[in-house]
Amino acid sequence: MITVTAILWAHEGQHDLLVEYENAVLALIPKYGGTVRERIRATEKTDGPYEVQVIELSSDEALAEYMIDPKRVALAETHAKAIRQTTVMHGRSAL
Repeated sequence: MITVTAILWAHEGQHDLLVEYENAVLALIPKYGGTVRERIRATEKTDGPYEVQVIELSSDEALAEYMIDPKRVALAETHAKAIRQTTVMHGRSAL
């Protein structure tokens, strides 16, 4: 298993669109044998990080396949409009 942590910043005024986009693309994770372990959202809509996600997938290959999923790719314009910045950390659970 691999663990991916994503930290997401919304473009100004696009916090709700970020959530809508992430709801759509994270729904694809089980198709690749993965699980969304945690989604933590900021209590205020500021210019700082708005959402943190912890996702587990079976392999780096599964992650690569998810990243090019046609449904995910089709939402690229929504991603660009909603998400200002993403920081991703790939790792393995330390527990």
